[in-house]
Amino acid sequence: MKWKIIFTIGMLVFSGLASGAFSLEESRMTMETQDGYDMVIIAPSEFADLLQSLVDHKNSYGINTILETTENIYNGYNGIDKPEQIKNFIKDMYDKYDHSYVLLVGGLKHSIPGHWYVPVRYVTVKAFGYKYTYISDLYYADIYNPEMEFQTWDSNHDGIYGSENDVIDFYPDVCVGRWPCRNLAEVKTMVEKTIKYEKSYIENKKILLIGGDTFKDPGETDFNEGEVIVSETGKNLPNFEHLRLFSSEITIDANSIMNHFEDGILLAHFNGHGWITLWNTYRPIEDSMIFEPGLGIWEIPKCSNKLYPVVVLGGCNTAKFDVTMFNDEYSFPLPHNTYGLPKMLWFFPTYESICWFLTRKPNGGSIACLGFTNYCFGASGETGDLDSDGVEEPDCVEFGNGFLENAFFKAYGINNCSFLGDCWLFALELYHGLFGDAHQHRSNIESFILIGDPSLKIGGYQ
Repeated sequence: MKWKIIFTIGMLVFSGLASGAFSLEESRMTMETQDGYDMVIIAPSEFADLLQSLVDHKNSYGINTILETTENIYNGYNGIDKPEQIKNFIKDMYDKYDHSYVLLVGGLKHSIPGHWYVPVRYVTVKAFGYKYTYISDLYYADIYNPEMEFQTWDSNHDGIYGSENDVIDFYPDVCVGRWPCRNLAEVKTMVEKTIKYEKSYIENKKILLIGGDTFKDPGETDFNEGEVIVSETGKNLPNFEHLRLFSSEITIDANSIMNHFEDGILLAHFNGHGWITLWNTYRPIEDSMIFEPGLGIWEIPKCSNKLYPVVVLGGCNTAKFDVTMFNDEYSFPLPHNTYGLPKMLWFFPTYESICWFLTRKPNGGSIACLGFTNYCFGASGETGDLDSDGVEEPDCVEFGNGFLENAFFKAYGINNCSFLGDCWLFALELYHGLFGDAHQHRSNIESFILIGDPSLKIGGYQ
């Protein structure tokens, strides 16, 4: 079997200030007067005032929600470092109230590497002879193992988290999403978009399916893997109108994608290659390696769609939100028509991931985006019934990131999960239950991240 890595590169963003918080005593008093909570929002005190309208909105729709500041958590909880202090707070809330959702609001502080409004946990995995270090917010979701033992993700105490030497459950106990906001403007945008989205029920059930020839494998077992994968997604949404952009039929560029966004879609599934700031795929032309123009962040400012879709952006590092102008190892290729420049001019520093840029776009873009914070691993060819469902299909849909991404849509279309975080959790549980945690699977599981509100009601409330 031939395994392929879908590559990606890097980016960055700016930041801002704010004020307003409540004390540890006040927040604890609030907790004691409530019967329980469905969602916990964790954010720095700078963002608290802006987030209060979101708390009020959630409570008005029966999602009992509490906001806690990182400052109060650091003052009230122990841990080996700040991520563990936050995880201990999440555990405490889970023990007391059995809450379902956690929204982390905060990315890099002032765009300085290592300085976080809400900290991240970096994990390290070896796969195919390489060592990968990347963000995993699944760390915050996986609280207990089946024996109800707390999951530190560093079981051998070597200071390396999530490695092949650590015994980890990998099953989320809560649904975790993140808005990696770096300033007040981004917080304000996300609060306003979320409230508007949930108050505007979307009756028009459309999904945009985008893919091409991901791996360019010659031979009789060659498939246009991206097209096959998103077609499988369509099968999981039988009551939807399927809009498709296949590289075997049409040039996939920003205009063709944004035209469908403008027409109004509820969901979108891209499957192909990622470069942190760019998504694209190969054209199915034999013996050639020609990329489609795809979608880059330089095109997203032109988005003005009124309906905000939930997007799965399948490709490497599409959700990698720790890039800044100071991460000189991260850069991105210039737009498609500039590849005639000398190679030394192909790349320049960038500032953020396409998933977050698309989601935080004011008055357009997406309401949430799921992608990967690391290289994602998939398959090509046809070697048997890899998902053990009794049907032999192309390996790209029965294994790796293609199976994982499809499972998200299966949760919504077949299993009737109507909240965003529940679909994310279902996909991870199904994937891990079938394939375990061999190194490439561990990377897919740990790096598949939800950029969005996990308590979001997909399609809004009626």
